[in-house]
Amino acid sequence: MSKSAANNLTRWFLPCVFCMVTLGSFLLATVSVAKSTMRRHSHPAVARAGTSPDTVASTRHRSANRAQRRNPLTALHDKVTMYVKKHFSMRCKKQLAAVDARISFALTGLVRSPQVISGSDGWLFYKSKTDGNSMGDYVGDVRFTDEELSGTLNAIRMLQARLSAADVKLYVLAVPNKEAIYAERMPDKVRRVSAFSRTDEMMEFLARQTDIHAVYPKPALLRAKEVCDVYYPLDTHWNDVGGYVGVQEALLAMGRPNVPIRARTVALTASSHRNDLPRLANLESQILHQGSEWTVKDLPCLGARGVKWNERWTSKNPGARTKDVLLIVGDSFKGTMIRPFSEEFGTVVDVHRKKCQDIFAIVEEVHPNVVLLEFVERYSGTIGKTINKWLAVGDK
Repeated sequence: MSKSAANNLTRWFLPCVFCMVTLGSFLLATVSVAKSTMRRHSHPAVARAGTSPDTVASTRHRSANRAQRRNPLTALHDKVTMYVKKHFSMRCKKQLAAVDARISFALTGLVRSPQVISGSDGWLFYKSKTDGNSMGDYVGDVRFTDEELSGTLNAIRMLQARLSAADVKLYVLAVPNKEAIYAERMPDKVRRVSAFSRTDEMMEFLARQTDIHAVYPKPALLRAKEVCDVYYPLDTHWNDVGGYVGVQEALLAMGRPNVPIRARTVALTASSHRNDLPRLANLESQILHQGSEWTVKDLPCLGARGVKWNERWTSKNPGARTKDVLLIVGDSFKGTMIRPFSEEFGTVVDVHRKKCQDIFAIVEEVHPNVVLLEFVERYSGTIGKTINKWLAVGDK
């Protein structure tokens, strides 16, 4: 077989076969269940008084076997799925998984994905266990040991000592997972063991240490969501308003001027935000992004996040309240924090933790007055390890 023919087979024919098998399997299974239900209602004597449980169980077992034999596409679908998992390339597997997700969504309206779960009112939530563990955080069945908490605290203290020697203040900010703020929109099938998460415990533990500056905007976000949405319905991230609330809580902890969200004007504006959850669920073409989003009015206009500089972004605001420099080391949640911080800091430099190999070299270059270490809740278990890597690099 030629290479072009093989590519066409992978790209078009096999996904079509998978589509037809999945659809046929679903329809025949539906008919089978309907017929089975009708038989149970038309033959009540099967479960009449005096019939032993073993007899009923045996009857059900035989009925299930007959139903399976009457639906050959079900077995074919299973065989095709197993064959694909064993023999096909990762690219083809992803294509077939996308087809399967779209068919399931078209037929049932439900999201079938190992990374995304459907909530109420069309909201989507992140459930991946390979990128943190947001479901474990929400359910409350994962905990930090005393050793892990102490290890994180010690790492923060050592980082703080190194920065203090350079006359730089350190603040640690944890962004709650979306599930923690919108628990009422989570599906009922996800039962919580405890509403008090391991990150709640960690930030409470850090807040008790008088020498640590810990910022946890969860209570403020829960209050702010009564005004408007603080997270995107179809995305893992907090929105413009959520980022603003987080910034004001950080400024409050820093002893700097802050303006509560209720004192600002918020409005629904046209949105071009590309939501990540439909994409992760292979449903980007089926679930369209919202045409509008909540924004905070009259924040500094910084253009396209300032100037990119050696994998870092530098944003300047000549009209800021101070000429101080803020260095944010965090994840993708830091994006909506830049403009609110630019009201206070004349220069805001931000870098992703994955790009930050040597935090002390960056501090030496940009001379910040304040360093903010930001992380979303699902990464709370990695913060101590990240800091220890920086410390090891700085010791060389």
